[in-house]
Amino acid sequence: MVGAGCHTLATVSSTVGLYLACIVDHERDLQHGVAVSCSAEMHPPATQGAVLVIGYGFPRLALTLMLILTLAGCDKGENFALQARNLTRQSIAHVNALYGNTFEGVNTVSLATSGVFPSRYVHSGRIIPPWGGSLTARPADNYGWLLIWKGVPPAVCTQLAEWYDPSVQDITVDGRAFAAGLLPLAPSTAQTLCSGSRHRVSFHIYAG
Repeated sequence: MVGAGCHTLATVSSTVGLYLACIVDHERDLQHGVAVSCSAEMHPPATQGAVLVIGYGFPRLALTLMLILTLAGCDKGENFALQARNLTRQSIAHVNALYGNTFEGVNTVSLATSGVFPSRYVHSGRIIPPWGGSLTARPADNYGWLLIWKGVPPAVCTQLAEWYDPSVQDITVDGRAFAAGLLPLAPSTAQTLCSGSRHRVSFHIYAG
């Protein structure tokens, strides 16, 4: 699963948002240090103390900006993960339809110029996703072809590792291969494989 921490932050942001709205309505009271009307009756005791922190100018602004920026980063991470998953699906469909059962001609340049990828992903015949790293395609050593994501951040890696298509013969994450019979991977397995910083996720595909 992607973004468990982001969902928690979203909950916190929602709570803080309610506080901020309440504070605007009770600014006069807050100027005198009165915050009871914005906490005790509306929100759990564990979070009541936040009103006293965010009830004054700069701390309130700083906290609000921090939450906005953090949540924006979470949304971007989740969007990248979904993009990677969708582009993997589209790439497989495109190559399988174009090459049939003969994949000797599969290469990164042909995939980059196929129209599957947004222009921001394609740079001089290379496929470079917004989060960095790269995506390459080539024939497999035995049969089929390989779609290889490199430099993949954890959230994107997890989504890719959990994904499965019937034409995928195996998925390899940082050298650990999982055959089709083990796919799709359980979310807990994907999260464990994708912990840390950057990863390599490859799909071995065969349409025949």
